[in-house]
Order: sequence, then structure tokens, then C-alpha cells
Amino acid sequence: DVEFVKVLENRRTEKELRLLGRHRKTGSDAVMILRRHGFEDDAVDDELKLLSGIKEIHHNSRFSKHQGTSPSQVTVEVVCPAKQKDILKYSPQVWYMMRETPAIYQAITKPMVDSIPESDIQWVYNVLDGKKEQDTVLMKNEDFMCAVDYKWQDQSNVKGLHLLCMVMERGTLRSVRDLEGSKHLNMLKTMRNLTLIEIQKRYHIPSSQVLSYFHYYPSFWHVHVHFTHVSGPSPGDTRAVGKAILLDDVIDNLTADPNYYQKATITLRLSSVKHRDVLEEAVKRKALSLTT
Repeated sequence: DVEFVKVLENRRTEKELRLLGRHRKTGSDAVMILRRHGFEDDAVDDELKLLSGIKEIHHNSRFSKHQGTSPSQVTVEVVCPAKQKDILKYSPQVWYMMRETPAIYQAITKPMVDSIPESDIQWVYNVLDGKKEQDTVLMKNEDFMCAVDYKWQDQSNVKGLHLLCMVMERGTLRSVRDLEGSKHLNMLKTMRNLTLIEIQKRYHIPSSQVLSYFHYYPSFWHVHVHFTHVSGPSPGDTRAVGKAILLDDVIDNLTADPNYYQKATITLRLSSVKHRDVLEEAVKRKALSLTT
């Protein structure tokens, strides 16, 4: 039901093609992400024509994932209706590093986060409330839920391990900046320990081969922890310096100082596209320079 409009970005090294599409019935924009062994720009139409037997294997709110057959064995992700921020997310990026002091967080980041509508993370609440993706849930208690991330499709490949642990608390825990040792340290330790035990039991992967980390900035502003295989893929630079913060380090920091993340200066990566408004405000406040 989605027709091709234009190429947003051809990421050859990641073997990923990002397209802008349009829903034939509603006219809504759609973002399509195709993955295989490599793409050529002039072969986009042929790739789409060769896809057949497409079936939906995941759907939650605006996000879905489909599988089909083609000579290239393409997997397709779809975001529809796609908002402007979705289109920007999958467009070419230029990155900058910023030292976010507590003052910069309060002046720039927090107002940005506060302005995000709850509907943007409705898909998270759908999972937490038992309305969606319940077949992916591995365990759940009053503090957090652990589920298989939809990106890990071939679970026979243990190096593709990707679990998400999402906190049950809503509204107040949006990133590592909101974590406090006096309130959340025991939860984080329990999350780490129980999830590592579950990974060992289900997938026979020892804790020494598991990476557990937060993102800052996160892709969605509801506290969650990624658990992946140390030798596995890293799509979208998910473990990049300036993005990933190890769970063990967060636990150690909160143990040393319960208010560590309210006081800390955090070095992070900002995109000229996705984080344009934040960058512009940071430049105004001389938190960074885009030229020198």
C-alpha cells in the first residue's frame, strides 16, 4: 500500500536503503528501511518490483516491520504515517559533539523533552499495558519489563541478541538524567542481574558476552536499557561513543553519588538534522561551535 517517492539515504556500509514513500490510500508520508547485502541508487525501482509475498511481522502504533522474498532477501521496515522527525531521522546526518552541563540540560534539553507529546511513546505504553507485542515479553515485574527488540528477527543467531528493558514508571523517568541512586539503584541492579540470568538460561550467552547500555540522547524518551551481544552488529552506531552509556557505569556512578546524573556533564553526539533545534540553541548559548 506504500509507493516509492525518493531515496532519503543509501547507507552502503550498513547495507541499508532508506526511502520516502506515500501511502496510496491515505496520502500519508511513510519511511521505508530496506536491508540486504548492498544497494545501488539506480536499482531502487527494480528492488521494489522484485519484492513478493510481503507479510507483516510486527505492528505497534505507527511502526511496522514486513518480510518478503526477493533475489536480495530484503527486509522492510515501515513507519506510516511518518512525521517530519521520522523523515529527518532517516536522512543523511552530520554529527557534532557537545558537552552538556547541568545548566545546558536545564536550559535546552529538558524543555525539548518536556515538549514531546505523550503520543510519541504511545507504542511503549501499548507494550507495558499488555496491548501489543506480548509474544516478545520475557519477564515483567512492578518495576520493569524485558522484551525482545523487534530488530532481532533471527533468534537462531545469538550474536544478533537485542533485548530491551523498559521501566514501568511513566512520565518521570525519561533518560539517565532522571535517575537517582536513592530511588532507582536497586531497580537497576535487579534489572541487570535478572536479565543476565534470563539471557544465560534462554540463549546460553554468558554475562561476559553481553553489553548492557542506555542511550543519551535516547531514540525515545522513556528510560530503557539495551542488552546486546558483544560480538553482534551495531546498526545506526547504537554503541557509539557519545551515545551509549554502560549500565554498569551508571550503577557505579549512582552508588558513588546518588545525584550523579543531576550534576554530571555528559558528552553526547548531536545530529544536524534530528537535533537541529537543540544545536541552534546550543550555538546561541555558546555551548558549542559548528565551525571552529
